[in-house]
Amino acid sequence: ERSSNIWSGNQTSWRGTVALMYPSDYGYSADSTYWTTAINNYGTADSDGSYARSTSWMYETMTSAKSINSWLLSPESDYSITAMYWTTAGHVSYIDVDSYNYRGVRPTLNLISGAKITTGDGSESSPYVLQEI
Repeated sequence: ERSSNIWSGNQTSWRGTVALMYPSDYGYSADSTYWTTAINNYGTADSDGSYARSTSWMYETMTSAKSINSWLLSPESDYSITAMYWTTAGHVSYIDVDSYNYRGVRPTLNLISGAKITTGDGSESSPYVLQEI
């Protein structure tokens, strides 16, 4: 178990790992009807004009604040110098890491399946409080 203070003394503790988000984490944040859609197409309109990104709770969260393209944990497997990233357009892509340095980093906690938000809205004045159920 690790402990730290965040935002002026709000005590936190957790058992887990902090890392970058996997591309599949974003993919599965959309409605299950889109789980067979390639995540590089989440920002492209379907024939009916709908977007997979519009059903993703992560897309809404990631674009509501300081929106920036963000690195993902998985590398792109074809070339050793490329990596996957999430775009503000709402899809996942890859790019040469030695050519671009303007991607953001969004640390992610891997929570147990029984974790539940009990209070808070995730803001500085009302941080999430999680409970293990």
